[in-house]
Amino acid sequence: MSNFGSFKDEYGSEKWPMQFPGGSSTTTTINNTINESDVSSDEEIPPPTARPVENIQVIFKNPEAFETLHRKSISKAEANKKRADIERKRAETLSNDTQILQQISRLRLSLSDASQLLIHPLINPLTTRPTLSTGTYSPIQTSPRYTSDLRYITPPTISTTIPSIITSLRGFSQPSTTNALRLSVLPTNQRPTLFDLNFITSKPNNLDKILVDWLEIPDSLSRSGLWQHGVCRFDFDREPNVTTLNRKVRFSQSFPAPPHVIMMITGLHTTADKPLRINAGFKISKESGKKLHRHGFSMEVSTWGDSPGLHGVEVSWIAYDRALKGVHSGFVGTDDFRTEEEPQHYNTRYTEFPAGKFTKAPKVMLGLTRLSLNAPGAGGVNVACSTSHVTERGMCWNGNTWGGTVGYGVGMGYLAIEE
Repeated sequence: MSNFGSFKDEYGSEKWPMQFPGGSSTTTTINNTINESDVSSDEEIPPPTARPVENIQVIFKNPEAFETLHRKSISKAEANKKRADIERKRAETLSNDTQILQQISRLRLSLSDASQLLIHPLINPLTTRPTLSTGTYSPIQTSPRYTSDLRYITPPTISTTIPSIITSLRGFSQPSTTNALRLSVLPTNQRPTLFDLNFITSKPNNLDKILVDWLEIPDSLSRSGLWQHGVCRFDFDREPNVTTLNRKVRFSQSFPAPPHVIMMITGLHTTADKPLRINAGFKISKESGKKLHRHGFSMEVSTWGDSPGLHGVEVSWIAYDRALKGVHSGFVGTDDFRTEEEPQHYNTRYTEFPAGKFTKAPKVMLGLTRLSLNAPGAGGVNVACSTSHVTERGMCWNGNTWGGTVGYGVGMGYLAIEE
């Protein structure tokens, strides 16, 4: 039998404080030495156990601290177990719901066309996505209201009810800035198959064109709480000399976790012959340092400069569950690669989508979020954002100005959806 010697050489002697009645303590030296004569040849020798001296000291000197630590570890373990059980039951419920919906859908398709119209489609909100479209409207001249009848793009296989419509302003062209710019894009007069897209302006106003994107969310998706939306209006005239306004948004239904939120400008009112400076984004909480949570978020719109010419802004927002597949959003702009001291007309960059997010090229909704423009000599304000070369891996985005417009900065939000 080999000579084991003393463990003292490898591990060292350990001193263990011990508490005696009366509060006094002493330190005992424990020599971890095993003699060969004390161990039989067929006896298995257990490995030495490393014992944390600091934790032992806490246990003996402060039993209450140890009890608190013990309770916290148990509570954390119970919370983790409860969370895992909830996620497991939720996954089982969703799986069962999916199977039931598939069976109902197959039965509905077995009916005649006339009978199918009597039954609303039953969809899976986790796999069904909103639809989006875009349009360019020109000219819009000296008219307080221009209306275009549009047909819904949501297919009847997904929804036969009136969907919610969220608009975004993708660009506009105002040849002259001698008149104030007032523009708002609103969906109105929604009917079973058509709706009106109104461009509310003020006289006299001369707009060569307006570029608009819109998203249609079926009623079943809105009621599921997985998709939520709204519009916030910011009136700078009510608070003179204020350059930043905030609005708190509370979701109608709380999300399981902080959702993804995208925002886009849908209306604005500016002064004639003044630089156009707008920035819409999140307000970071001073308490938590977060920009949003599962119950809501705070939006912030600001302007800057010595003579701000901004009267009001309308911003639409869209929130969706972060667990949804085939959906991605973000913000891009000229600030990503240049400063405002380097104005230029044409701005383009490539943005990658997360790996595996899409299986084919998605459709992309765009909306302006930041404008820093000037048109000296009443030369007009011209700005437009667009996408190109969209694939399942990424896209090129463009934020351009033209004519007499000086483009110091352009920013936009995007929502990509695989249909």
